[in-house]
Amino acid sequence: MKIILSIGLALFLFGCGGGSTAPIIPTEKNEVTEEKGITQEVSKTYEADENGKITTIKLSGTAEDIAISKDALFVAKGKDGIDIIKIGYNDFIESELITAIDGINARSVSLSNDGEKLYVVNEEGFVNVINITNISAPVKERVTTQQEVQKEVITKDSNYKFVPKGEKGLEIYDISNPANHELKTTFNKSNAYDIVLVDNDAKALIAAGITGINLLDITTPTEPNMIVRFEIDGGTKGLSLNEEQGLLFVANGDKGVLVYHLNTVLDKLSN
Repeated sequence: MKIILSIGLALFLFGCGGGSTAPIIPTEKNEVTEEKGITQEVSKTYEADENGKITTIKLSGTAEDIAISKDALFVAKGKDGIDIIKIGYNDFIESELITAIDGINARSVSLSNDGEKLYVVNEEGFVNVINITNISAPVKERVTTQQEVQKEVITKDSNYKFVPKGEKGLEIYDISNPANHELKTTFNKSNAYDIVLVDNDAKALIAAGITGINLLDITTPTEPNMIVRFEIDGGTKGLSLNEEQGLLFVANGDKGVLVYHLNTVLDKLSN
């Protein structure tokens, strides 16, 4: 459990409480008072099951992959294209379809670093670049064969890069020298379709396909070790993390998008 308390002009309380035995999970802030220039926010709660699942976002199609920004969820739905969904964090997790993008057989989806472009890889491996500066009216800019984006994450110290390679496993690069990204090792004990780093980059969750999610110890990034499997009925190839809210979003095929409280999942897997 981690509680971060920051005091300045504003006081924010982020509750990430709850273990595998506590079904009421604090996950969200709510402004409750503003007096003499001081705004105080306190945690609201969501109900979660013993596995930490808070809710399922239903779709008119199949969730093949996902990406998330601060307040929007982008879902690759195969032949049904892309859904752009507004996500709200109030008494419960709200979801509202903003718009849909058709005409793309969407296999995977990623966001640019500035959040202004959406990269959608289709079944043929081409990258569709979509401008989402106006999220309600996305504009298809171009299709390219260049790999402008990969499903990859970089450690906070910018020394290592993790690249999921599907059935080939997980590639780990030393990028401490910007001029030479050196492949250090390949973790091939599991499929790896997507990855999020957690626990201050000491652990990684990887989307392992039909088996669900695998938790890895990456305390030594070049020597990853499997800790445990988190089985999810129907499996997953897509993960996305809202760090501010402490929520893990999981693409779960025809069941939709599952939303978990991250700390509860980690507590459960660590026991």
